[in-house]
Amino acid sequence: MTAVLKMALEHAGFPVDIFNDPVLALKSFKSKLYSLVILDVMMQKMNGFELYHQIKKKDPGIKVCFLTACSEMYREQLMKERHCTLDKDLFLNMPLPLKEIIDEVMKRIK
Repeated sequence: MTAVLKMALEHAGFPVDIFNDPVLALKSFKSKLYSLVILDVMMQKMNGFELYHQIKKKDPGIKVCFLTACSEMYREQLMKERHCTLDKDLFLNMPLPLKEIIDEVMKRIK
């Protein structure tokens, strides 16, 4: 999925870095380098909420979006368990056509 998303976003003119390992993503993250970070909720080693908070510590102004296939009910349960409150507008639920993802990225980086 990340490779397809990368190709679609690059085709739309966006420079893209992808990481399938959240620990490596966090180590590689540079403040003020990115316009938007797209995260999944469910990842190995560190979930998306934890990565979100770590990235926000490095760059409080970074825009973040969760692109996830987990249900809203499951996502809300995870957030409750982790004492995490995030705006519902941060989430895009899959499946979503690539054009809609690109449109959302364009809207979010403006």
